[in-house]
Amino acid sequence: MRERYCWGQGETMKQTFVLSLAFLAGAACGVAQTSPPPVVSPDVHADRSVTFRFRAPNDKEVAVTIEGMTNPLPMQKDDQGVWSVTSEPLAPDYYGYSIIADGVGLFDPSNHMVKPNFLYRASEVHVPGPPSLSWEIGAVPHGEIHHHFYKSGVVGDDRGFYVYTPPGYDPRGKQTYPVLYLLHGFSDDASAWTAVGRANVILDNLIAQGKAKAMLVVMPLGYGAPEVLAPNSGVFRDRSLTERNFDKFREALLTEVIPRVEAAYLVVKDRNTRAIAGLSMGGSESLLTGLNTLDQFAWIGAFSSGGITEDFDKEFPGLDSKGTEKLRLLWIACGKARGHRDTWRTHVDGLAAQPDGIQFTAFPLRPAMKKMSAISGRTTKMLLGFAPLVILLAAAGASSRGQGQISPRGIVTLLASANLVFDGEPACLKVARENGDPDKSASTFLLEAPSGCVVPAHYHTAEEQLMVVRGDVLTGMDGMAEATLGPGAFAMMPSKAMHWFTCKSKDTCLMFVTFDRTYDIVWAKPQK
Repeated sequence: MRERYCWGQGETMKQTFVLSLAFLAGAACGVAQTSPPPVVSPDVHADRSVTFRFRAPNDKEVAVTIEGMTNPLPMQKDDQGVWSVTSEPLAPDYYGYSIIADGVGLFDPSNHMVKPNFLYRASEVHVPGPPSLSWEIGAVPHGEIHHHFYKSGVVGDDRGFYVYTPPGYDPRGKQTYPVLYLLHGFSDDASAWTAVGRANVILDNLIAQGKAKAMLVVMPLGYGAPEVLAPNSGVFRDRSLTERNFDKFREALLTEVIPRVEAAYLVVKDRNTRAIAGLSMGGSESLLTGLNTLDQFAWIGAFSSGGITEDFDKEFPGLDSKGTEKLRLLWIACGKARGHRDTWRTHVDGLAAQPDGIQFTAFPLRPAMKKMSAISGRTTKMLLGFAPLVILLAAAGASSRGQGQISPRGIVTLLASANLVFDGEPACLKVARENGDPDKSASTFLLEAPSGCVVPAHYHTAEEQLMVVRGDVLTGMDGMAEATLGPGAFAMMPSKAMHWFTCKSKDTCLMFVTFDRTYDIVWAKPQK
């Protein structure tokens, strides 16, 4: 068989007596048609507005729906058949969005970024913010994410889990680490906390800033009954299905995932350094697992838990105020609407042998969290509050150095060490050092302030970063308007910037404060 080469005009073509192959070869040597220029979408601008584009010359109506926005943004078509619209400036975050073309929801074909989800997949756009935002990748050491697979004898399927190991983790070393078991919400998969929630990036930054101790984070698949994901499964209406989903997940976690983690990784095999927390469905799983197996977990967090009933005696049959004395921390965050907050507050107050023993936070949820089923920026901020609090307190409480004194119920007590209580410091403020030495290096402190505690105007000779963990804190700084910060919010105080704050909550406020180097404190006036 002879061969003819279309050098410079096309690809190699073989002559053949088979008509179909000859047709294909001829097409390969044909004159190339001019392709339209590629569509750039999404296009993030310097003012944080975003332009979305979509080529569809024959469609009649196109819009884009953006996470957090109530209404879709109508798009306009140009003479090239490309639809576009530019949003208003958006807050720094990761946003899911979909193209709606003639009533059909689509991925953005020009964008490779996709939010993974079993039921509600969407394209994703990153609106970057300043490096101080903990979900932005910074110039810090980075941990690793490991993906494990196994056959579940409890559930009967093949499944996996992810493990975050912190920077410097050496599997051949001797250092052991505390563990946080972090559970996703309904419709999410096991990758959600890293692929969408950026938990690994958050931990990298918090560890580098001294706000959290190095830890492992285990993120398992949260379905004990995977059939809950089937269309019209009736989950959360069919209580038998919901309870089977919760029960089988707990069994798989306790008998399959935890043993595998503790066999493969250098972790502390002790309840006092083992935490569990989750979002939505995972929030209920963290409560149902943690509070019903207090021999396994001392640190428990729930973010907008969903699917649990209000029959707490049934959900937690062995739990009472005596049992909760084993808790180092119970941290519950939920929205203020629909009585959810009051229901949880009533139950939490009933469990607490001492009112300060359990932390409760009510968040005003943004529109994107109405379903409370997908990882979002709001949930990321909840993690910002919980992760450093849990692991930092756990590590400090287990420390033999005595740098920070933590009560058995997780509340900061005033240090006896005089050199850590600055001259003129308000008597209402309690301080515990967690990391570093302010006389030698960067350092981190925990501050506890009762309701109404006023910390008057002062400045430090180092840059200060304040993060609110519990309560509402009114902050002010020279040249800027006062602002109220809720849990997970940050404030940056440059070196020698005069600032002040007040705990505005009915309950106590808890804050992390980090200094980037050695420093002194200077009060505007001598304090009595």
